[in-house]
Amino acid sequence: MSKVMEHHADDIIKIRKLEGSILGEFEDYGFTLKETDDHILSLYLKDKKIADYYQSKVTTGVLLQGCRNFLQNTVREVNV
Repeated sequence: MSKVMEHHADDIIKIRKLEGSILGEFEDYGFTLKETDDHILSLYLKDKKIADYYQSKVTTGVLLQGCRNFLQNTVREVNV
């Protein structure tokens, strides 16, 4: 296995181990993370894809903001 592939595999393992703690309270709403291909990490709410992120660029803060934005937009739509 090449150094790049080893590093990528390590990142995937870390993401999967930390998924619950990364999403924190948002996991209770049904948010999950899925690796949709080698470079893309997708944020889902139950079965609905919310957003795609490049694994090499995404941060915990970006994922949490994605959850927040989706919930805020959903509340706004209901209140309109």
